[in-house]
This record gives sequence, C-alpha cells and structure tokens, in this order.
Amino acid sequence: VVKGVFDAENISVGDIQVLEGEWIFIPNKFVEPLEDFGKYTRYENINTSWHKYGDGLSIYGYGTYALRIKNLSTNGVYAIKTTTVSSAFTAYLEGKEIYRSGIVGNSRKFEKFNWDAPFITLPNFGKEEVTLVFHVSNFGDRHPGFSKPIKFGVYSAISTEKNRDTIIFVILAGYLFVAGAFFISLYLFYSKETKAFYFGLICLNFSLRICCYDEFLITTIVPHIDSIFLFKLGYITFSLSIVLVSLFVQELFG
Repeated sequence: VVKGVFDAENISVGDIQVLEGEWIFIPNKFVEPLEDFGKYTRYENINTSWHKYGDGLSIYGYGTYALRIKNLSTNGVYAIKTTTVSSAFTAYLEGKEIYRSGIVGNSRKFEKFNWDAPFITLPNFGKEEVTLVFHVSNFGDRHPGFSKPIKFGVYSAISTEKNRDTIIFVILAGYLFVAGAFFISLYLFYSKETKAFYFGLICLNFSLRICCYDEFLITTIVPHIDSIFLFKLGYITFSLSIVLVSLFVQELFG
C-alpha cells in the first residue's frame, strides 16, 4: 500500500497479498465512508498499534483507516481476512457497510467489545476502483487496531486459506484434548499418578487456548458466546498455564 493506494492488477486466482504499508489514518474521528479521502495526508501502517505511531496517541481511542484499491477485475469476487481487531470495527466499501464486529464508539460507554477473525467478501459493484474504510475503536484491550496483517485476494483463495487454517487448529486442539483426557483417565484409575493429572490439565488448557484465539474456534462451538467472557477466558488460559506447568514440574522433580 503506497500513499493510501493498493494496486490489485497483478492479483492472480490463487494469489494472496498482505495489505501492509501506508493506509490513510485519521485519529479520533469517524470519517463518513463516502467522503473524499484524497484530502487526508496522514499515512500509517494499519498493522501497527496506533499508540506506537510516535505522536502520543492513547491506547484507548478510535479512528478511521482508508484505502483505495485500483485495477480490480470488474467481474471478479474478492475478499479480505484478518484476525483479532480490538475492540470493535465496522468495514465499508464504496460507502456501504459490509461487515461489523461489535459496535464502535467514541467512548467506553458507547462501544460494544468483540473479538473476531473476520472473513469479509468485497463486492466491487462492477467497478475497477473502490474505497475500503474501517471505523475502529478500542476501549477494552491493550492492543488497539489490527494486531495482524490483513490479507487480500480473490474469494476462492482467501476462503481456501481460512478453511485450511481452521482445519489445522481443529486438529491441534483435538489432539491436545484427547491427550488431556487420556492422562486424566490414567489418574482416575491410579490416583498416585498426580503427574499424569497435571499433564492432562496442561493439555486441556492449551486445547482451550487454541480455541480462544486465531480462528476463534470456540465461537463455532458456542455461536453466541459473550465476547467479554471469551476475552477473559483467553487471558485465564495464559495464567493457568504457568500454574499448571509449575505444579507439574514440582511433582516431577520434587
């Protein structure tokens, strides 16, 4: 992305590009998505938290990111994918809302927190150039904005990658869950084997942690899970890992 413009001319069917670089950025303002963004001249990397831009912006705040995508195929179907936007965002294409995660707000009072790994279809409306706009707010996390790169490509390529990532995380989480159940079963049949009990809990904890991040598998298992609960559950798995590993090591070596 150069000066708020991304050239999609060389995007092939199986190609996926990362939308890193100089996005238009307007802090502390939700700019109308139909506005002319050519008059704004501040450019920032969307994958860098805005409090690291160097001008003293607070972690908690809100703002607008915008990008002009040119040389699109008029009959092509495109999509973007990202992970973990804190704490809420709304995406617009050519002034029309195409995705919403939580509810953005200019204060904690009006924001509704949400964690998500969105897969967003980009209807280009038969145009060769479109403007993509994000309204982002953060009043609930320590990492404002987009914490990981936004990937862009044709719908089939982005969909295939998302499905592949989901399958990988399902296999990892499932393997750890089965291992955890096995070692806890050993303890149930032989209560002196406390090492197996702690190791089983470690496996279950890491299985749950995988479900709380990246592709957010737990939202597939429990579709209407409360976002604040998911947020806290993810942080608990980190602290619990330290406790369980310490108990396991203590039991193993005395």
